[in-house]
Amino acid sequence: MSRFTNEQLEQARYANLYQFLIDNYEDDYTIQGGELRMKDNHSVTIMRDSGIFTDWGNGKRGNGITFLMDYYGYSFQDAVKALIDGYAADDHEAVVTQKKHTKERKEREIEIPEKYDGEPRHLYAYLMSRAISQETIKALLNAGLIFQDTHRNIVFLNYGKTCFEIRGTFTFVDQPFRQLSPNSADKFWYFIIGDDPKIVYITEAAIDAISLFELRNHEPAIYASMHGVGNQQIIDSIKAVGKYEVILAVDNDKAGFECQLRNPDLKAITPINKDWNEDLQKMRKESG
Repeated sequence: MSRFTNEQLEQARYANLYQFLIDNYEDDYTIQGGELRMKDNHSVTIMRDSGIFTDWGNGKRGNGITFLMDYYGYSFQDAVKALIDGYAADDHEAVVTQKKHTKERKEREIEIPEKYDGEPRHLYAYLMSRAISQETIKALLNAGLIFQDTHRNIVFLNYGKTCFEIRGTFTFVDQPFRQLSPNSADKFWYFIIGDDPKIVYITEAAIDAISLFELRNHEPAIYASMHGVGNQQIIDSIKAVGKYEVILAVDNDKAGFECQLRNPDLKAITPINKDWNEDLQKMRKESG
């Protein structure tokens, strides 16, 4: 078994994982903004010129050694050596183990609602009635982050396909149908704007996140929904990433203020009305 000096271990821990993956596993990734995103697990990202990865699906974060061990099945020895040398370990071993990890991820996948095979007219009609622009709706559809199901509901599906929110589209009812995917307490829906965003806005629901994006004139940031104001686990997982300014953007009500009190270390912004969508609708109405 190979032994490494402290200097070699430090070199491996701080190696440029982004460049290593481009050099050795380019076909496994897409470049989106200023980061790499794993094709078969979109919740995994690696920032440009960084040795750190983030798995937004479970809040996990680590260096290149951990990444190669967890996502490519490297041994500790092989991971350190590969990062020092800049070359992938034995491809056959890595591919076999990667298939195992891919199988494990698929076993954890949720049952996603069936997509409607046609024009999502109810989705467009509902979101536009909530003052969300057609341009934004189209962009989210193209990204696969929203779709209309066979029951005319809107499904907000996260990048890793590990959780979703459902919102009914019937506008004549006081409380539209709402549903969350099972076992999603530690997962969340979000979208990324800009090449290298520095801010994460945490809202209470997907429509709030989209509405805040519109209200802030498409400001480069990450806009996230924690599926309800009481989900402290998601707030903690986002804070743990450590590289973003995290801003609470919860509702203007008792539950929202209690959430702010639970997180005194975070900056908070509050809508004028009850929530960000009400603010957006009022702004559109006043602007004509």
